[in-house]
Amino acid sequence: MKKMVIGAVAALAFTGVTFAQEVTVSFENELSSDIVSISDGSAEFAGFANQVTVELESEKVKAGVSLITEFGKNDDDKFGLTDYEIDSAYVEFTPVEMVSIDFNTDCFTPGSYLPVADDNVGNGDIGSKLAVIVRPIENLSVGAGINLPSVFGESEDKVDINAGVDYTTESFSVGAALRSPINNLGFGVFGSYTGVENLTVNLGFSYNDDFCDVAGNLLTLGASYEFSIITLNLDCVTNFGADGNDLYSGLGIEASVTDSLTIAAQGTINMDFADASSTASAIEASAAYAFGNHELSAGIAVEIADATAISFPVSYKYSF
Repeated sequence: MKKMVIGAVAALAFTGVTFAQEVTVSFENELSSDIVSISDGSAEFAGFANQVTVELESEKVKAGVSLITEFGKNDDDKFGLTDYEIDSAYVEFTPVEMVSIDFNTDCFTPGSYLPVADDNVGNGDIGSKLAVIVRPIENLSVGAGINLPSVFGESEDKVDINAGVDYTTESFSVGAALRSPINNLGFGVFGSYTGVENLTVNLGFSYNDDFCDVAGNLLTLGASYEFSIITLNLDCVTNFGADGNDLYSGLGIEASVTDSLTIAAQGTINMDFADASSTASAIEASAAYAFGNHELSAGIAVEIADATAISFPVSYKYSF
């Protein structure tokens, strides 16, 4: 009963804070499918997925949730619902301008971002999952958080702490984070340079981390350069020859042909320096056409490992 009362009070407080201010709502629904997966000479329907994302933002509160529903062949070899999950859910509360209290919100230093993978190196997070971020002066963020077992995408059953600092200006950023010192010590140091127009270079070192199947002590590089209608992206991650895969690298190109039409292609490779047979690579190409609140996308994806697999990803996205 006490938990119900506390929950009700928290909900009312959150509602009061939110609706006392102007609230911006964004919505996105994406229906996608790989259509068919072809491997070893056989073809199989790949099923489809629907992801819906809703975000609210006001002066003091940001919140969002993303839900994924997947349909395909189930364990009985019949078509039906195969998975349903909360992909992400977060709340960020800013009681005063220099302080935010974050639940399930990652706060990455910019130098930890790799553009081809469109993801951040884990040890670049300066505060999660229940975290306080303080911004005492312009450009400086200091964070501390505690990881808690959660239904929101967290599989860990151990409580741990983390902390970090980031200093970001218009031309560069530097950041460092300490992760899980009690149960599984990791830390990262990252930098980002944006002092040349249209060029971004991210560089980092991450101790006891993993990214795209490369694990250990990682040296990471991410770069992006825009010219005319073209954007070039580069990723590179290595662990200096530790156990397992030793290198992930990716190269991507994107062209904004018109305001509505974008074409893109990228290739990635994962390899173990000591075992060439473990090398896996992937090539993707796609075209996306946007009109109003709608976007249609279609492409082809080829994965080359022990066997070659081909699929044809398509999607329809509605957003406002």
